[in-house]
Amino acid sequence: MAVGATIAGIGDLGSEEAESLALACLKSRWLTRGISPDLRDKTPTQHFSFFNSDTCDALREYFRSGSHPLRDGIVYRNLAFVQQVDLGDEWLVLRRVFDDESGNAYWIPFESYSLSRILESPARFECAIRALEEADPYDTATLLGKAATPTRQRQQR
Repeated sequence: MAVGATIAGIGDLGSEEAESLALACLKSRWLTRGISPDLRDKTPTQHFSFFNSDTCDALREYFRSGSHPLRDGIVYRNLAFVQQVDLGDEWLVLRRVFDDESGNAYWIPFESYSLSRILESPARFECAIRALEEADPYDTATLLGKAATPTRQRQQR
């Protein structure tokens, strides 16, 4: 049984959302290690283990619960954290964005984050999560070379 399933406030992520998140994760070279290219699009969720957190406290407890294997992840509100290093502390942070025109949601990877130091303080952890929620994923992704257009260019369209 996965560690996340034993924490109050943590549940499985729905299959449709898990598939969308897995497909976004497969664009990261860190998360595709060990997955043959011909298997990436057929059943993307088989390589990942995703959970959903109802509260910030449950999210913090998930991270504190021990080392997580490569491709373990958790969703909290509009953020997803996916482990990039087997049994390490390097989380790919993705933001769920809604496209007003199509009505569809998609995931944007925008940050790589280490949480071990801030887990000691609930206040620091909540502040960090709030900062990630408020960050503009397009501007951050542009700095990391992952997005084509920064905010100013998108607003001019």
